Amino acid sequence: MNKAVSVTNRKAKHKRPCPERCGSVSEYEAKKMPRPSLRSRTLKRIKIKVPGGARIIHYIKKRPGKPRCALCSRPLSGTARGTKAQVKGMSRSQKTPTRAYGGNLCPACSKEALKDTKLR
Repeated sequence: MNKAVSVTNRKAKHKRPCPERCGSVSEYEAKKMPRPSLRSRTLKRIKIKVPGGARIIHYIKKRPGKPRCALCSRPLSGTARGTKAQVKGMSRSQKTPTRAYGGNLCPACSKEALKDTKLR
């Protein structure tokens, strides 16, 4: 008789959780596998605790790298660092320096470039 009881208990166990058996939908959603576009590492993952107590993952775009000098590859000073939408909302003076070659060359390289153009 014990064997018959154990067989019914085995059948009662479910391999995959579902909303009806877990008790809450958010718990089920947390265990669900992310869609293929979110599985790559191009998006940054942030774990957030929601008011219900469950932890969920938010996917956000990574912050872009700092612009670099075209000649020496040093990071440019005075240039905006952000997504295209963020940079678009900034004023012109915040985006790039107003000097010659500003936003393309670092100050040292732009100084050399200006010397070369004056000598010609």
